[in-house]
Amino acid sequence: MASFGSAKPLRSIGRSCDCGAQAFEAGDYPQAIASYQCAVTAEPHNPHLLASLGDAYLLDGQLLAAITFYRFANNTSPNLEESNSITDEHQAARDAAVEAAPEDVNAHFLRAAYLWTLALDDEALADYEAILEIEPDYAEVLALQGSSHAYLGDTAQAEVIWRQAMEVNSGNAHVPAFIAWTALNVGQEALVEEHFAQALALDPNDPYVLFALADSLDAVGDYEAEIEVLQAINLPLSPLTMAPTIRLGAAYLNLGDKVRAARWFDEAAEFGEDQPSILYDVAFAYAGIDDDAAAGYLYRYTRAIERERGSDKIIKIGDPLLIAIIRGRVFRLVFRADQGQALSLSVASSDTLDPLIVLLDPDGEAIAFSDDADPDNDDYSSLIEGWVAPADGLYTLVVTHAFLGSEGETEVLIVEE
Repeated sequence: MASFGSAKPLRSIGRSCDCGAQAFEAGDYPQAIASYQCAVTAEPHNPHLLASLGDAYLLDGQLLAAITFYRFANNTSPNLEESNSITDEHQAARDAAVEAAPEDVNAHFLRAAYLWTLALDDEALADYEAILEIEPDYAEVLALQGSSHAYLGDTAQAEVIWRQAMEVNSGNAHVPAFIAWTALNVGQEALVEEHFAQALALDPNDPYVLFALADSLDAVGDYEAEIEVLQAINLPLSPLTMAPTIRLGAAYLNLGDKVRAARWFDEAAEFGEDQPSILYDVAFAYAGIDDDAAAGYLYRYTRAIERERGSDKIIKIGDPLLIAIIRGRVFRLVFRADQGQALSLSVASSDTLDPLIVLLDPDGEAIAFSDDADPDNDDYSSLIEGWVAPADGLYTLVVTHAFLGSEGETEVLIVEE
């Protein structure tokens, strides 16, 4: 693939990152990847390291891997303001690189790919054109350009560009796999099987190609084949490589095998440590298998995101309580219930708030939860309905926001049924 200019990684942290930066500047992207991976292992939630690793993968031609790590970089914090600040910083660095070197192909490509991950396809078009004026046969850029056109609704133009990408591709499995994956997402099913076959013929073992193939199999409901593909993925297990384990659990669950599903979910949570997104995903993967386990994982999620403890309050049954939820704020509302007492516990949603609640028993164990009461009808309130107290005592309702929820004032209400 083309290698122009000297676009720089965003930040250096530690010896491994310094080695990665040196290799990146020298155009030795495989060595940069290896060095950044060592640094990311030590700091798996550092958004700047993750973005730098994504940059190295991109310029090495590994589109699917680059996009994976850009998305990790953009989602390291459940705090919306902090996440937006990180994204703005990364985007500004790319803008500055293009301004400093408008003829630098790599600078344009790094910006275009990052814009693509933010769904800013229209803004990325100018970068594609700038690159292709200098290097018209850059297959990876053509694949990405076609994808942007597809997401912007011009599928006919996307197909023309993708054919050109395949004509000039020099053996990179990520090019046809990326085309197939995009085609799947925009409903161009006729292109999916053909391009995955070409990708696998080029490299049947690339983990990111296999991830994309697993997506397509899941979409058509072929869960047995999906499991076979996921089990073939060879990546060292870490907080950043949980996708195979969670996906395996989900696939087994789709096949009705709850025992194997639970085993994979537990493994994902173990290696995910206290990463909020992992705990959140595992909790809802467990829903329907073991609701007590799901509640337990969600309680861990609330502790993982907590940056500010909302004042602990006594809430009386039948009396609504107004609270203000912001990112990272967790409330613990205590109430007394008698054995056999049937209650309904609710927290209202709003245009700006998607609440989450977890109920703790008198021993502090999570026993029930709710995120979205009726999402099919756009009701994102939290509701635990028909709960019956198993014993006399003080119970705690933990109230916060869902992983992608924002903030706002809301009403908490516990009523007898």
